[in-house]
Amino acid sequence: MENLLGCWFHQLLSFYISINAAILRNIFNPLIHFKWQPIFVPLLDSILSVYFRYCHLQPCTLDLDEQTTLHFWTPAHRKINKPNLVLVHGFGGNSKFQFLFQIGTLARSFNLYIPDLLFFGKSYTRNPDRTDAFQARCLGEGLRRLGVDRYSIYGISYGGYVAYRTAAMSSEAVDKVVILSSGIGMTEDQKEE
Repeated sequence: MENLLGCWFHQLLSFYISINAAILRNIFNPLIHFKWQPIFVPLLDSILSVYFRYCHLQPCTLDLDEQTTLHFWTPAHRKINKPNLVLVHGFGGNSKFQFLFQIGTLARSFNLYIPDLLFFGKSYTRNPDRTDAFQARCLGEGLRRLGVDRYSIYGISYGGYVAYRTAAMSSEAVDKVVILSSGIGMTEDQKEE
């Protein structure tokens, strides 16, 4: 009974936060044009950080080398009976804004690893390489340093390209790949068209 109440409460809280985030986005969207963004974005970012922590995730920043720092949201307590799932965000956002509506449910079934890709959120590099292959190498190295040896990976938009490259480079570590809204299989003619 206690487990059922805890699950029910978690679902209710996730629903409540999701609804409030959607309402706030619609209310404050016109205000962004009035230069309120410097106030609103950090406030929303703080609220989302609290929600991620409620979903048993914690921030983790790794210095991969003297030029590159990669930020992750990782499980606060990794469960060995849960599979590992890496969520790779798309272009134009960061991990918190991209996966706000999914992590509440997914965190119950998976050990979630949610990186901010380089140049998004708190991840950055001074390395001049700007390719998806470089992003994938950094992601693979970050996961290795976190002790994640087997995982499935989900990528959306630009994150789909990074997920694809990560799976190609680390096929021994990747169980399953999900790519959403990415033109991975497009020919040059199709891209041009």
